[in-house]
Amino acid sequence: MKQIYFLLLALAVAALCSCATNNPGSSVATTSLSASPAATSASTAEMERTVTDLEKKMWELTKNKQAEEYKKFLAPGFRGIHADGIRDREQDAQSLLLGETKEYTLSDFNVTFPNLDTAVLTYKGALKGTFKGVDSSGTYYCSSVWVKQNGDWKNILYAESKEEQPKK
Repeated sequence: MKQIYFLLLALAVAALCSCATNNPGSSVATTSLSASPAATSASTAEMERTVTDLEKKMWELTKNKQAEEYKKFLAPGFRGIHADGIRDREQDAQSLLLGETKEYTLSDFNVTFPNLDTAVLTYKGALKGTFKGVDSSGTYYCSSVWVKQNGDWKNILYAESKEEQPKK
């Protein structure tokens, strides 16, 4: 149920971003992803690689506790949804210093583009580590929304839900 909630939240943010970037009074030109199938599939594949690589970089920055570098990838208005609450940009960056990521693997990436300036990622992360001194190891289902601002991709929303172990 939590996974559905986070996915719906991510899609709602993506829809809001879509509305914001498609303002008819705006002087910014927008392009449809369905405009040219051959060109679009190549550019979509390139954009998928770009945002997936950025997401992986965020995990590496987290592992290395590089809070200031990490914060550079977060959009103003960023929100991170975690088991301990909702964090803003500053809180999320500072939380890196409270954890210890020993190792992680990311898999099952799926990327969709509601428009050319918004990417919605879903994927699975397996983590071995601690947070605030407590074991946080496990499998997490993650969603992340990236928006293009001034030509750069920025993370506007990240949500994760830890996989629940079956009750015995």
